Amino acid sequence: MTTQETARMLSMGLMLTGVAMIITQGIQMKKQKWQPKQLLLAGSSLAVSREQQGGIAGLVGSVQGISAVIAPILSTSLYQVDRHLPKCNVGHLQRIHLRKGNKSNQS
Repeated sequence: MTTQETARMLSMGLMLTGVAMIITQGIQMKKQKWQPKQLLLAGSSLAVSREQQGGIAGLVGSVQGISAVIAPILSTSLYQVDRHLPKCNVGHLQRIHLRKGNKSNQS
């Protein structure tokens, strides 16, 4: 296989995996009749009751599925503009995350 064929096959596999995860998690959320806002407000699975842990695990799984689809598309698009943009974007996101962490530790 050429490099382009390998990249095409890998990207197709990642996309199909992500779509399958999104669909699966969407079905689980509808079955439990939870609203996304409730799941987001609940926090991590350790911070909620036993009854809510399945829903939180579903949310975490759906985020993984969405990120498996969006991250390669976004980073490839940024790379086409400038090869340094994906790395710069990650650096900015880390800086934002660290600032938020420092603010929550101070309060």
